[in-house]
Amino acid sequence: MPLNLRLSYTPRPLPPPIIFIGTKTPPPPTTSLVWPQRPWQISPLISPHAIPLPHRLILPPILLIVGPAGLIILEVDWDGDGDFDLPAEQVQGDCMTVECVRGRDYASQLTGRAVAGELRALLRNDTGTYSRFNSASSLFNNILPGRKVRLRMVRPAFKVLWTGYLENVQPQAVAGPFNTATLRALGPFIKLAGPNSKVSPVAQANVATGTVVGAILDAVDWPAADRSVQAGNTEVGRWYAEDVEALQLLQEIEDTEQGFLYEGLDWDIRYEQRYDRALNLPSPNLLANH
Repeated sequence: MPLNLRLSYTPRPLPPPIIFIGTKTPPPPTTSLVWPQRPWQISPLISPHAIPLPHRLILPPILLIVGPAGLIILEVDWDGDGDFDLPAEQVQGDCMTVECVRGRDYASQLTGRAVAGELRALLRNDTGTYSRFNSASSLFNNILPGRKVRLRMVRPAFKVLWTGYLENVQPQAVAGPFNTATLRALGPFIKLAGPNSKVSPVAQANVATGTVVGAILDAVDWPAADRSVQAGNTEVGRWYAEDVEALQLLQEIEDTEQGFLYEGLDWDIRYEQRYDRALNLPSPNLLANH
Protein backbone atom coordinates (compact mmCIF):
# COMPACT_ATOMS: atom_id res chain seq x y z
CA MET A 1 0.00 0.00 0.00
CA PRO A 2 1.72 3.25 -1.12
CA LEU A 3 0.62 5.10 2.01
CA ASN A 4 2.51 2.70 4.24
CA LEU A 5 5.60 2.88 2.06
CA ARG A 6 5.58 6.64 2.12
CA LEU A 7 5.15 6.82 5.87
CA SER A 8 8.09 4.54 6.46
CA TYR A 9 10.34 6.28 3.95
CA THR A 10 10.80 2.97 2.18
CA PRO A 11 11.28 2.83 -1.60
CA ARG A 12 9.14 0.68 -3.82
CA PRO A 13 10.60 -2.76 -4.66
CA LEU A 14 13.26 -1.47 -7.03
CA PRO A 15 17.07 -1.70 -6.82
CA PRO A 16 18.38 0.43 -3.94
CA PRO A 17 19.37 4.00 -4.75
CA ILE A 18 22.97 4.90 -5.39
CA ILE A 19 24.91 8.01 -4.47
CA PHE A 20 28.00 9.07 -6.37
CA ILE A 21 30.36 11.29 -4.39
CA GLY A 22 33.17 13.25 -5.99
CA THR A 23 36.59 12.64 -4.45
CA LYS A 24 40.16 13.77 -4.89
CA THR A 25 41.06 10.74 -7.00
CA PRO A 26 41.53 11.14 -10.77
CA PRO A 27 38.23 11.29 -12.68
CA PRO A 28 37.14 8.25 -14.70
CA PRO A 29 35.97 8.33 -18.30
CA THR A 30 32.37 9.22 -19.03
CA THR A 31 30.10 6.48 -17.73
CA SER A 32 26.50 5.64 -18.51
CA LEU A 33 24.27 3.97 -15.92
CA VAL A 34 20.83 2.54 -16.55
CA TRP A 35 18.78 2.51 -13.30
CA PRO A 36 15.95 1.81 -13.06
CA GLN A 37 15.37 1.37 -16.79
CA ARG A 38 16.34 4.90 -17.68
CA PRO A 39 19.74 6.33 -18.63
CA TRP A 40 21.68 8.62 -16.32
CA GLN A 41 24.74 10.38 -17.70
CA ILE A 42 27.67 10.74 -15.31
CA SER A 43 29.91 13.70 -16.05
CA PRO A 44 33.59 12.91 -16.78
CA LEU A 45 34.45 15.57 -14.18
CA ILE A 46 33.02 13.37 -11.44
CA SER A 47 34.95 10.65 -9.65
CA PRO A 48 32.24 8.22 -8.54
CA HIS A 49 32.46 5.95 -5.53
CA ALA A 50 29.18 4.08 -5.66
CA ILE A 51 27.53 2.63 -2.57
CA PRO A 52 24.08 1.05 -2.33
CA LEU A 53 22.04 2.73 0.36
CA PRO A 54 19.77 0.89 2.81
CA HIS A 55 16.11 0.66 1.85
CA ARG A 56 15.00 3.25 4.43
CA LEU A 57 15.59 6.49 2.58
CA ILE A 58 12.96 8.70 0.96
CA LEU A 59 10.37 8.16 -1.71
CA PRO A 60 10.71 7.93 -4.60
CA PRO A 61 14.01 6.04 -5.10
CA ILE A 62 16.58 8.57 -6.22
CA LEU A 63 19.95 8.79 -7.87
CA LEU A 64 22.14 11.65 -6.71
CA ILE A 65 25.21 12.58 -8.73
CA VAL A 66 27.67 14.61 -6.68
CA GLY A 67 30.84 16.15 -8.03
CA PRO A 68 33.61 18.61 -7.12
CA ALA A 69 31.24 21.53 -7.73
CA GLY A 70 29.60 20.69 -4.42
CA LEU A 71 26.09 19.52 -5.19
CA ILE A 72 25.88 18.03 -1.69
CA ILE A 73 27.15 19.75 1.45
CA LEU A 74 28.02 17.78 4.59
CA GLU A 75 28.35 20.05 7.62
CA VAL A 76 29.42 19.50 11.23
CA ASP A 77 29.12 22.20 13.90
CA TRP A 78 32.55 21.49 15.36
CA ASP A 79 32.63 24.52 17.70
CA GLY A 80 29.10 23.91 18.99
CA ASP A 81 27.86 27.45 18.38
CA GLY A 82 24.72 26.37 16.52
CA ASP A 83 25.78 27.30 12.98
CA PHE A 84 28.10 26.12 10.22
CA ASP A 85 29.94 29.34 9.44
CA LEU A 86 33.55 28.07 9.67
CA PRO A 87 35.29 26.65 6.57
CA ALA A 88 36.32 23.55 8.53
CA GLU A 89 32.65 22.85 9.31
CA GLN A 90 31.98 21.94 5.67
CA VAL A 91 33.61 18.55 5.30
CA GLN A 92 32.37 17.49 1.85
CA GLY A 93 35.81 18.28 0.42
CA ASP A 94 37.16 15.29 2.34
CA CYS A 95 34.05 13.15 1.88
CA MET A 96 34.43 10.00 -0.20
CA THR A 97 31.07 8.35 0.46
CA VAL A 98 28.03 9.23 2.54
CA GLU A 99 24.82 7.41 3.31
CA CYS A 100 21.87 8.35 5.50
CA VAL A 101 18.60 6.75 6.57
CA ARG A 102 15.57 8.00 8.47
CA GLY A 103 12.07 6.71 9.12
CA ARG A 104 10.69 3.43 10.47
CA ASP A 105 12.62 0.24 11.00
CA TYR A 106 10.20 -1.76 8.86
CA ALA A 107 7.97 -0.93 5.90
CA SER A 108 4.69 -1.34 7.73
CA GLN A 109 2.37 1.15 9.37
CA LEU A 110 1.27 -1.63 11.75
CA THR A 111 4.60 -3.17 12.80
CA GLY A 112 7.20 -0.56 11.81
CA ARG A 113 8.55 1.51 14.70
CA ALA A 114 10.02 4.99 14.67
CA VAL A 115 13.78 4.74 15.23
CA ALA A 116 16.71 7.12 15.23
CA GLY A 117 18.10 7.88 11.79
CA GLU A 118 21.74 7.36 10.98
CA LEU A 119 24.38 8.98 8.78
CA ARG A 120 27.76 7.52 7.93
CA ALA A 121 30.45 9.30 5.95
CA LEU A 122 33.88 8.07 4.91
CA LEU A 123 36.36 10.95 5.10
CA ARG A 124 39.90 11.41 3.84
CA ASN A 125 42.18 11.75 6.86
CA ASP A 126 45.65 12.00 5.36
CA THR A 127 46.82 14.76 7.73
CA GLY A 128 45.00 13.45 10.81
CA THR A 129 42.43 16.27 10.81
CA TYR A 130 39.72 13.93 12.05
CA SER A 131 41.89 12.14 14.61
CA ARG A 132 40.51 13.22 17.95
CA PHE A 133 43.80 13.04 19.87
CA ASN A 134 45.92 14.75 17.22
CA SER A 135 46.96 18.00 18.89
CA ALA A 136 48.11 19.38 15.53
CA SER A 137 44.61 19.10 14.06
CA SER A 138 42.53 22.25 13.61
CA LEU A 139 39.67 20.30 15.21
CA PHE A 140 41.57 19.30 18.33
CA ASN A 141 39.24 19.25 21.38
CA ASN A 142 36.22 19.87 19.10
CA ILE A 143 35.46 16.36 17.84
CA LEU A 144 32.83 15.74 20.49
CA PRO A 145 29.58 13.74 20.60
CA GLY A 146 26.42 15.80 20.27
CA ARG A 147 27.67 18.29 17.68
CA LYS A 148 25.03 19.09 15.05
CA VAL A 149 25.39 17.40 11.66
CA ARG A 150 23.54 18.32 8.47
CA LEU A 151 23.51 16.88 4.95
CA ARG A 152 21.96 19.10 2.30
CA MET A 153 21.68 19.33 -1.44
CA VAL A 154 22.27 22.64 -3.19
CA ARG A 155 21.80 21.62 -6.83
CA PRO A 156 19.62 21.16 -8.80
CA ALA A 157 17.52 22.50 -5.91
CA PHE A 158 18.20 23.35 -2.28
CA LYS A 159 16.97 20.61 0.03
CA VAL A 160 18.00 19.41 3.48
CA LEU A 161 18.41 15.62 3.32
CA TRP A 162 19.28 14.73 6.92
CA THR A 163 19.98 16.32 10.31
CA GLY A 164 21.21 14.80 13.55
CA TYR A 165 24.00 14.73 16.10
CA LEU A 166 27.56 13.48 15.94
CA GLU A 167 28.10 10.11 17.61
CA ASN A 168 31.80 9.56 16.87
CA VAL A 169 34.59 9.88 14.32
CA GLN A 170 36.69 6.75 14.05
CA PRO A 171 40.09 7.03 12.28
CA GLN A 172 41.18 3.97 10.34
CA ALA A 173 44.76 3.09 9.49
CA VAL A 174 44.58 0.39 6.84
CA ALA A 175 46.66 -0.55 3.85
CA GLY A 176 45.79 1.67 0.90
CA PRO A 177 46.62 4.89 -0.90
CA PHE A 178 45.31 7.12 1.91
CA ASN A 179 44.09 7.20 5.52
CA THR A 180 40.41 7.52 6.28
CA ALA A 181 38.02 8.21 9.15
CA THR A 182 34.39 7.16 9.49
CA LEU A 183 31.99 9.81 10.77
CA ARG A 184 28.81 8.47 12.36
CA ALA A 185 25.83 10.60 13.40
CA LEU A 186 22.41 9.71 14.79
CA GLY A 187 19.02 11.41 14.46
CA PRO A 188 17.19 13.43 17.14
CA PHE A 189 15.44 10.31 18.49
CA ILE A 190 18.73 9.24 20.03
CA LYS A 191 18.15 11.87 22.72
CA LEU A 192 14.91 10.12 23.68
CA ALA A 193 16.39 6.63 24.09
CA GLY A 194 18.66 5.07 26.70
CA PRO A 195 18.75 4.99 30.50
CA ASN A 196 19.15 8.76 30.78
CA SER A 197 15.91 9.38 28.91
CA LYS A 198 13.55 7.64 31.32
CA VAL A 199 10.72 9.95 32.32
CA SER A 200 7.52 10.08 34.38
CA PRO A 201 5.26 12.47 32.46
CA VAL A 202 2.25 14.20 33.97
CA ALA A 203 -0.74 11.82 33.97
CA GLN A 204 -3.42 12.52 31.34
CA ALA A 205 -7.14 11.74 31.18
CA ASN A 206 -9.71 12.07 28.37
CA VAL A 207 -7.33 13.80 25.96
CA ALA A 208 -6.30 13.25 22.35
CA THR A 209 -3.05 11.45 21.60
CA GLY A 210 -1.32 14.68 20.59
CA THR A 211 -1.69 15.98 24.13
CA VAL A 212 0.02 12.86 25.48
CA VAL A 213 2.86 13.28 22.97
CA GLY A 214 3.30 16.86 24.17
CA ALA A 215 3.41 15.72 27.81
CA ILE A 216 6.14 13.17 27.01
CA LEU A 217 8.26 15.73 25.17
CA ASP A 218 7.75 18.20 28.02
CA ALA A 219 9.06 15.56 30.45
CA VAL A 220 12.38 15.39 28.57
CA ASP A 221 12.50 19.20 28.25
CA TRP A 222 12.25 19.03 24.46
CA PRO A 223 11.98 22.64 23.18
CA ALA A 224 8.56 23.68 21.91
CA ALA A 225 10.22 25.25 18.86
CA ASP A 226 11.70 21.88 17.89
CA ARG A 227 8.47 19.91 17.69
CA SER A 228 5.38 19.76 15.50
CA VAL A 229 2.57 17.82 17.15
CA GLN A 230 -0.89 17.39 15.65
CA ALA A 231 -3.90 16.92 17.92
CA GLY A 232 -4.66 13.32 16.99
CA ASN A 233 -7.90 11.54 16.07
CA THR A 234 -7.96 9.11 19.00
CA GLU A 235 -8.96 9.97 22.57
CA VAL A 236 -7.07 8.42 25.47
CA GLY A 237 -9.12 7.70 28.60
CA ARG A 238 -6.51 7.50 31.36
CA TRP A 239 -2.78 7.47 30.73
CA TYR A 240 0.27 7.55 32.95
CA ALA A 241 3.81 6.15 32.96
CA GLU A 242 6.65 5.99 35.44
CA ASP A 243 10.36 5.71 34.68
CA VAL A 244 10.03 4.64 31.04
CA GLU A 245 12.16 5.67 28.05
CA ALA A 246 10.60 8.62 26.27
CA LEU A 247 10.96 7.05 22.81
CA GLN A 248 9.18 3.89 23.95
CA LEU A 249 6.27 5.96 25.26
CA LEU A 250 6.07 7.91 22.01
CA GLN A 251 6.06 4.68 20.00
CA GLU A 252 3.15 3.37 22.10
CA ILE A 253 1.12 6.52 21.43
CA GLU A 254 1.99 6.29 17.73
CA ASP A 255 0.60 2.75 17.72
CA THR A 256 -2.55 3.86 19.52
CA GLU A 257 -3.21 6.62 17.00
CA GLN A 258 -1.99 4.67 13.95
CA GLY A 259 -0.24 7.92 13.16
CA PHE A 260 3.29 8.78 12.13
CA LEU A 261 6.10 9.82 14.46
CA TYR A 262 9.31 10.82 12.70
CA GLU A 263 12.42 12.99 12.76
CA GLY A 264 12.14 16.27 10.89
CA LEU A 265 14.91 17.95 8.90
CA ASP A 266 15.63 20.73 11.40
CA TRP A 267 16.69 18.62 14.39
CA ASP A 268 13.01 18.45 15.30
CA ILE A 269 10.39 15.81 16.08
CA ARG A 270 7.12 15.58 14.20
CA TYR A 271 3.89 13.73 15.03
CA GLU A 272 1.12 13.37 12.46
CA GLN A 273 -2.36 12.11 13.25
CA ARG A 274 -3.89 9.08 11.56
CA TYR A 275 -5.52 10.62 8.50
CA ASP A 276 -3.13 13.50 7.88
CA ARG A 277 -1.25 12.10 4.90
CA ALA A 278 -4.33 10.57 3.35
CA LEU A 279 -6.09 13.96 3.34
CA ASN A 280 -3.11 16.23 2.68
CA LEU A 281 -1.08 14.59 -0.06
CA PRO A 282 1.49 16.99 -1.54
CA SER A 283 0.76 15.81 -5.10
CA PRO A 284 -2.43 14.43 -6.70
CA ASN A 285 -0.22 12.09 -8.73
CA LEU A 286 0.24 9.89 -5.67
CA LEU A 287 -3.46 9.08 -5.71
CA ALA A 288 -2.94 7.13 -8.95
CA ASN A 289 -0.05 4.95 -7.72
CA HIS A 290 -2.03 2.24 -5.90
